[in-house]
Amino acid sequence: MPYAPADRPNSPIVYRFLAGRARICTRQPYLELFGASLCAGFLAGQRRGETDVDADDGAFLAVVTQLEVSRRVVGPFGLYADLGLSIPVYRQPLVIGEVTLAEQPVTFQMGAGVRFWIGK
Repeated sequence: MPYAPADRPNSPIVYRFLAGRARICTRQPYLELFGASLCAGFLAGQRRGETDVDADDGAFLAVVTQLEVSRRVVGPFGLYADLGLSIPVYRQPLVIGEVTLAEQPVTFQMGAGVRFWIGK
């Protein structure tokens, strides 16, 4: 989540971010068991901030660059861990009551999970 310091209103602010990403990576998955790859893609989603009495939402679009380390387990299935940066190209401002949530120019991301590769 982006770091967004702001003066606190009388009621707490709940910040939600729902998004999906698409990306492409450089590594050939069947060449070796372990590997590292560079990935690029985009992240698109919707941010929402709300208090007990007010709410606002807005679209978010960012370009993503990542470094991924992966291990093939069997066939096209494997495990991965990645670190990346998302650089926003479009953000609608979030204004909740009298508070404007601050914008961060770059967001740090990390992830881990199970992977299914598509390709030869």
